[in-house]
Amino acid sequence: PAVGCPAPTLGVDAARHTALTQRQYADGVEEYLRTITELLSSGLPLANEPPSSDGPNETRDDSEIDARCSLAPQQLRARAVETFILLVGGMVVARAVDEADPELSDEFLNGARDMIAGIIARPVSQSPRNTLDRVPR
Repeated sequence: PAVGCPAPTLGVDAARHTALTQRQYADGVEEYLRTITELLSSGLPLANEPPSSDGPNETRDDSEIDARCSLAPQQLRARAVETFILLVGGMVVARAVDEADPELSDEFLNGARDMIAGIIARPVSQSPRNTLDRVPR
């Protein structure tokens, strides 16, 4: 916890505070989304792919990376939002059960990681999952 991501914990706390606190949290989330968008647009290789034999900075298929880099800004943003949701949600649930059931905690972390890998690898032609209308909190 001392070196973990603060976004899950602060998000839960920010929900209980004023608009000013929520604005500060939202600004931090926007920074995360910008960083994730930059990573996605840079042709980030999948974490579970073995390194290319061409060297550490080479990837296995440049055409796949070129396709991911050609995503429209709104597509990149949608993928960044999906990624952030999985990062935060996965961490919240994994932390909530870690001491009681470490295997379950790992299951949540691994599931979130695998879903994020799917977002990264998703073909350009495939649109993001349908988003829900604003749901009551």
